[in-house]
Amino acid sequence: MKKKIFISIALVLLFVFSWLASKLFASNSKYDWFNLYVEIVNMVEKDYARDVNVDELFKNSINGMLENLDPHSRYLDKEEYKLLSSDTKGEFGGLGIQIGIRDKWLTVISPIEGTPAERKGIMPGDRIVTIEGKTTAGITIEDAVKKLRGKPGTNVNIGIYREGYPDTININITRDIIKINAVPYAGIIDGNIGYIKLNEFSKPSFNEITKALKTLEQQGASKFIVDLRGNPGGLLYAAIQITSLFLKNGKAVVITKGKATPERIYSSYGYDIVGENVPMIFLVNRGSASASEILAGAVQDWEKALLIGETTYGKGSVQSIKPLSDGGVLKLTTAYWYTPCGRSIDKHSFYKTGDEEMKKKTFRTLGKFKNKLTAEGGITPDIIIRPENYSFTVGKMISKGVFFDYAVKYKKTHAEWDTTVNEKMINDVLKLAKQKGISISSCLLEENYDDLKERLEYELAYTMFGTKGRYLISFKEDTVVKTAIKLLKKVRTQEQLFNVSKDFKNK
Repeated sequence: MKKKIFISIALVLLFVFSWLASKLFASNSKYDWFNLYVEIVNMVEKDYARDVNVDELFKNSINGMLENLDPHSRYLDKEEYKLLSSDTKGEFGGLGIQIGIRDKWLTVISPIEGTPAERKGIMPGDRIVTIEGKTTAGITIEDAVKKLRGKPGTNVNIGIYREGYPDTININITRDIIKINAVPYAGIIDGNIGYIKLNEFSKPSFNEITKALKTLEQQGASKFIVDLRGNPGGLLYAAIQITSLFLKNGKAVVITKGKATPERIYSSYGYDIVGENVPMIFLVNRGSASASEILAGAVQDWEKALLIGETTYGKGSVQSIKPLSDGGVLKLTTAYWYTPCGRSIDKHSFYKTGDEEMKKKTFRTLGKFKNKLTAEGGITPDIIIRPENYSFTVGKMISKGVFFDYAVKYKKTHAEWDTTVNEKMINDVLKLAKQKGISISSCLLEENYDDLKERLEYELAYTMFGTKGRYLISFKEDTVVKTAIKLLKKVRTQEQLFNVSKDFKNK
């Protein structure tokens, strides 16, 4: 008996010592790497061909390590953290673009409406390949922000690569104070169809969209279009609040899971002010990211709205800000989020880390229809409509400010505009383009006439009538909005909308 007890104790001690040895070995291995790292830094500082900034070496190596994890984890020093914080205040000096790193290139997530970048024709997906003539290959978000922001009234030159365009587009943009309105426009656009454009998920967003929904209902809206295109996201709690406007109490909005954080389900507060079975369509594109995707994913999963447009950006991760001893912070991905039915939409996880489990799963909506859903690095809309980009010639005219300059000049000499574009206007625009170094032959004009006329209408409406005019004119040519209106006019309930959309997709 004593022998058995002794053997048992010996086995336990052996296990404990083995465990301690493994930890010690791992610990020593880690410190070996630290020692090797310091050794290399010392050699570089002493023997490298040119003088080096050791602080920069350490900072770059830290961020190199984090970059291998995902595109969103980052070390920020005091100054960089201050810049990050200013984004949430709703006003700053810059160009008016939301940027990210995609495939190691500085990429435009979305231009902000009414800003210098938007007026110069910057589009979601554009790669910023140069800033002031210097390549952006390998640039960090924080360094890009430093270069792009500056004193209002100063200029910055950027080089844009756009898919389908033969050459890099060089654009000179004048910085301005960037003010972001959460809901820049809301109105009745066709009979009883209410339209709301939501630009971001900030502190004021919930109150602004709530007011817009109630006002539209008072004006007779019984069907709704919520436009999330180009909305890069924002605050998590704002996304939950706003999603609660459309879902009943207790329904899951988003689920977060992380290695060091327990699974958490964020549920709707149940404001549901739109009501049951009200026909709703949400518009999304590749510039819809983060909190936009949380809202779009929730209303799609619960069959509360039909989604139309492009597959969204695909940011399905959650970052936490962790203070550091030097006054900077570590912005670290600590969790991933999932839609109510369990979809992870994170593009980096799906394509880069090979989330095979997510690829194999089949997802269904949680309502009556049990529609099949995908989890392929973004929220895939129920009806996919790809945008029609301007031609290269018209894009070049936009980047050179031809249409904007003409509209400003026109307003100085005309108190009114009847919303039509005539031949004289077209010819005047062509003359202005020639002055800016863009010659358009009669053959090229014929090819680009419709695009040229459409953009001129847009700029004139914006300049003469402000934001409302801009939207009303753009709706005439906006294929996604026109499709949404066409579908909504055929139905009285959300259930009918889903049935009609199936017929639409099958055509």
